[in-house]
Amino acid sequence: MEAPATTNERELYPLHEEDNLPEPPAHEREMNYLMGAVRSFRPALAVHGNFAMYWKPREFNQHVGPDLVVLAGPMEDWSASRVWLAWEDPAPLLVGEIASRRTRRSDIGSKFQTYESVLCVPEYLYIDLERRILRLHRLIDGRYVDVVPDENGRLWSAQLQRWFGWDEEGFVSIYNRDGQRIPGHEEAVAQWQEAERQRQEAEARADEEAQKRAELERRLAELTAQLAAQANPDTSDDPA
Repeated sequence: MEAPATTNERELYPLHEEDNLPEPPAHEREMNYLMGAVRSFRPALAVHGNFAMYWKPREFNQHVGPDLVVLAGPMEDWSASRVWLAWEDPAPLLVGEIASRRTRRSDIGSKFQTYESVLCVPEYLYIDLERRILRLHRLIDGRYVDVVPDENGRLWSAQLQRWFGWDEEGFVSIYNRDGQRIPGHEEAVAQWQEAERQRQEAEARADEEAQKRAELERRLAELTAQLAAQANPDTSDDPA
C-alpha cells in the first residue's frame, strides 16, 4: 500500500488574486526599480513584491500583500509558494506600498495598522506617485513615527542605511550616503552593456591602430632598405 503524499504546509496558503492584479505602468516601474535597487546593495537580504504575508497558522483570511518587502534573510521556499509565514520565515525589515486608486485607502488604513501593530515592521515606506506623496514611518515604542526629511526632502532608512527621495522623472529613487542615485536592475544591466560596448569598441580601435602602426613600420623598413641600396650600389660586376 502506497504511503499518502505529504503536503507542504506552505502550499496551503494562497497568493490571493486581489494582491496580484495588474498595476499601472508607473506603479510597476516604481516597484521593479525599488526591488532591483535594494537587491543590488543588500544581496544578503530577501527582497520581494506582491506576495501574501500570513501571521497566524491556518488563518487563511488574515493576510496582507505589500508591494515591497525586505526580509532579514533569504527564504528557502519562496519559489514554491510566494507567501511569507511569520512563524517560519525571516522577519521583515521594511515594507512598502505604492498607492493606487484601488489601494490608497487601505494603504494608509488597515495595512498601516497591520504593519504597525500586528507585524511590527520596523519601517513602512508609503509612495503616492499621482499625488507626489512620500512618507517613511519608523516604529518607535510600538507606534509609527514619521521620519523627518532632510534639506533635500529625502528620508533616511535606518534599516537599509540609504536615502529615499524624488528623482528628476517624478519617481522615488534610492540614494547612497553621498547622494549618488542607485540604479535599478535594468539600469545596471544597461550601464554594464554600454560599458562593455565601449570596451569592445576601444579594443577594436586599439587593434586597428596596432595594425596601422605595424603596416607603417613595415613600409618604413622597406623604404629604409631601398635608400640603403641606392646609397651603396652593388659593384661586384665592375671590371677589375
